[in-house]
Amino acid sequence: MRNRGPFKPTVAHKFNRFGGQMGPYVDSQMCLESVEYINASPIDNLGDHPFVATMCPKRSTTSHFWSMVWELGSTVIINLTHEGDRVGSEAADKRERYWPPFDVAALTEQARRWPVQPRTCSLHMCEQVPGLYRYLVELTGPRAAG
Repeated sequence: MRNRGPFKPTVAHKFNRFGGQMGPYVDSQMCLESVEYINASPIDNLGDHPFVATMCPKRSTTSHFWSMVWELGSTVIINLTHEGDRVGSEAADKRERYWPPFDVAALTEQARRWPVQPRTCSLHMCEQVPGLYRYLVELTGPRAAG
């Protein structure tokens, strides 16, 4: 636990970005059945649809991210990371490519073993906002062991 603000302790964990120090507030940490830990917090009072705030997953936590999406039944993911931010999973990097390639054969061996399998179906560029893209991603749920 780390105190990032004057009164709000946060969760320090190896799965967090920026050397593990940028975790959710202790009183808003998400507890899921599908993953041990995820840097995510629910956002309440925004209407009928539940919202979750999270950082872009690191390469080592991408399967956790997709498992959370599956468990919560999320249908929309909004990435607010700037396209110019550093890409990677090092301490100072802000984003990682966590959506899958169009070509299923291009998935890494590690990604093929994830319990939830994402597949990119389409990509659309927003005409009104340059640099904004909409990906349609289909998820296949947890596979039976065996």
